[in-house]
Amino acid sequence: MPDIDRQIDVLEKPDTVLVDSKTRALFGPLETGRVVEIAGRRMDDRRTVMCSHRFLGLGVVLASEADFFRMFPQRPPDTVNLGW
Repeated sequence: MPDIDRQIDVLEKPDTVLVDSKTRALFGPLETGRVVEIAGRRMDDRRTVMCSHRFLGLGVVLASEADFFRMFPQRPPDTVNLGW
């Protein structure tokens, strides 16, 4: 997806996520640079535009593999069910 590909360098920064522009308002305002908390970890929110109709759920964030496992250290690597 071009919108994600052009922001790969953003995901390389520690504690940074890309948030789907179609994420529901119940998660707060979609403002680039906002700090969000995910699994007790503070993450810098860098919004992106994605084809959210391909995902199920109320909100979608993308994180690097390293950040994912910092947020969810109890998850074994073989349990990740969606990767980029």
